[in-house]
Amino acid sequence: MLFRWLVCIILVCTSVSAYKCHYGIHCQDVRIGLGTYYANFSSVALLTDVNSHNLGGFVSFEDSHYWKWFYFSANLAAGIAGSTINAISSEKGQTTIKDKSFFVIAEPRIGINLGSLSRPTFIYTTLFAEIYDFGFSNKIGRFRDVMMFWGLGVFHRFMLTPKFNLEAQTSFSMDINHRYTGYGFDTRSRLFDGSYKAELSLGILYRGNAYNSVEDLGEVLAQKSSFEMPDFYAKIKGMYYHMNALTMPYLDTQTLHHPEANNFVLMLEFGIGLNAPFN
Repeated sequence: MLFRWLVCIILVCTSVSAYKCHYGIHCQDVRIGLGTYYANFSSVALLTDVNSHNLGGFVSFEDSHYWKWFYFSANLAAGIAGSTINAISSEKGQTTIKDKSFFVIAEPRIGINLGSLSRPTFIYTTLFAEIYDFGFSNKIGRFRDVMMFWGLGVFHRFMLTPKFNLEAQTSFSMDINHRYTGYGFDTRSRLFDGSYKAELSLGILYRGNAYNSVEDLGEVLAQKSSFEMPDFYAKIKGMYYHMNALTMPYLDTQTLHHPEANNFVLMLEFGIGLNAPFN
């Protein structure tokens, strides 16, 4: 009977809470967000350098767990955008096409917590699996980047007031493998070819209900209100990709040279999580 009661409590707490600490031992942070982004990526097509400008929206999901020493997280983001792809070769010479693009990024993290539960400092290792696909309709102009990066990151939360928290995160990761495809070519980079990704984000968190303590269960229940306001957060993120040059066969008769690329993505994100006590 006791076992069933404990299982029920765990399932309920997991399903309805986002920013929750369990008696000062374990914290869970689940967030759902929406945002807008701009991506600038370069490519080659028919021996011509191509540049794409992409503006659109995305959704994100994050599920983080941490203790006084340990931390892990799973993050997923996906978006779709309108694309302007420049310098596409055609019978009329160089041209610009309008099309669509999408991206998907999955990122698991695992690391340690060097701070407290209310002011955590995470040092973690991260693995990025990413797809950027540009140009749905135009066969000649379409290209796709499939990338995997492995690296290290740091996250820290600053408590400005009991309600407002500032969150900063940065990471640097090396390209494990890179698959690059387009009209007439499909090639892969060698493992750890020297390409890399750098990421930086800065955000603010508004706590719906600020509790004084979660160390004692009776204290938590005494402070708990009948209605809990959700947490709200906003953040801006920048991602920079330095991709080394690639040489690839094209249509079995030619060779394409993809020059060194410096791509970047800018994101503005807003989201919520159902609030629960932490401190």
